[in-house]
Amino acid sequence: MHGECRHLPTIKSILDVADHENVAICWNCNPADLEGEGLEHNFNLVRDRFGATIHVRRFENEAYPTRKLIDMLLETDYEGWFMLESGAVPDDPVAALATQVRTFNEILAS
Repeated sequence: MHGECRHLPTIKSILDVADHENVAICWNCNPADLEGEGLEHNFNLVRDRFGATIHVRRFENEAYPTRKLIDMLLETDYEGWFMLESGAVPDDPVAALATQVRTFNEILAS
């Protein structure tokens, strides 16, 4: 699988076998999501098996196309939750969370 995202085809093959309706995945916004044929292709490999949560880093993360991910989730009528992974605890967690809410709402409005 040279040049392809290695973990999503493996996860998809597991999901193909574990085909019970209670088996789902959590999209985790990893750099590997962008490998191979890219975000949209890799997203579509497993989109029909997303669970109720998606993990994201900061919404303004320049290393990951979060806006594109949100657009694809909206296009596919995703009804789950975002779980924000902040890494280190910011000096002012309330202000940092408010910034993320503001950024998320800006993404939705654009």
